[in-house]
Amino acid sequence: MEFSRLTSSLQHVSSLIEYIENENQVLQENLNELNFYDVNNRALLKSFQQQQQIEADSLQEMNQRLKEKLFDYETELQQSNQYCQQLQDQSINDKDKIEELMINIKRLEAKLYLPASQPYQIPEKNKNIETNRLEEFIDKCQSYLMVNLNSEQINDDNIEVVIKAALIKKQCQSLILWNNHLTCYSISRLSSALSMNKSLTKLSISKNHLSDSAIKDLSESLSFNNCTLKQLVLSSNEITDQGLIYLSDMLKTNEHLIVLGLQDNKITDKAIQYLSQIIQFKNQVIEEISLYSNKSITDGSVDDIFNMIRHNQSLKTFWIRDCQLSEQGKDKLQQSIQDKNNFDLLV
Repeated sequence: MEFSRLTSSLQHVSSLIEYIENENQVLQENLNELNFYDVNNRALLKSFQQQQQIEADSLQEMNQRLKEKLFDYETELQQSNQYCQQLQDQSINDKDKIEELMINIKRLEAKLYLPASQPYQIPEKNKNIETNRLEEFIDKCQSYLMVNLNSEQINDDNIEVVIKAALIKKQCQSLILWNNHLTCYSISRLSSALSMNKSLTKLSISKNHLSDSAIKDLSESLSFNNCTLKQLVLSSNEITDQGLIYLSDMLKTNEHLIVLGLQDNKITDKAIQYLSQIIQFKNQVIEEISLYSNKSITDGSVDDIFNMIRHNQSLKTFWIRDCQLSEQGKDKLQQSIQDKNNFDLLV
């Protein structure tokens, strides 16, 4: 009996041990599974934190860029406001000078007992001779090439011959009108006809003593992108700051013009500041600008020219020799092309 009870107890204990071992095995498997989930959760948490950090860095960088852009816009607005104020002040001074000049003109007219001077009128007979000679000269030029009317006495009386024969009939690629007698009327007629020529790529109207109002007409015509003109040369025309402002406004919308020649005019630091803003922020087509021999351009323009060269990616040539720049100013401009490949800077 006693042995039987012991045997039964041992069996019970053995069963209990087996049960406990099974339970331990289940618990161990559950623990392993929990450890697996814990590792995965830690990896997911780490990945999530890294992603959050990346997004935070990206947002911070974007915020910094927006701040920089805002600062640039505010700076540009401030400069524009300053320049507008300068123009207003200059306008008041110019108005006083004009009034003074008008008084002097009236005094001279009174002394001479003559009306205001009239332009010289060519006799009708001579007009016909000149017109016929001009038509014959242009007719000898080859179509779609250059028509060179350098020093050919072109004026208001025969500009229509040039327009019809050279621009429309010959469809010339290059029209040279250097050293003639063009006026605001001539330029107005010429500007209106530019859209009738789909081959013209170069127009030189140098040394004609044009007024700023003539430059205004030309600039307005070129603002519409309805012609193929790529090179515009206006040297030795006594163009002032106002003329350069008209041309600068044209460059905001013109997508064809790549060469602008303005050497030997009456441009000053004031208009260079305005041109610089346009070239930096509104034009990515222009490749060459020539401003040499403008004697009123000083070191006051160096920073504006520096920024123009550094920030415009299309500009490849800038000539500003024979102006009133100091050696220090020239050295600074040389620094503006350090990161530019094959940039032609003439100071």
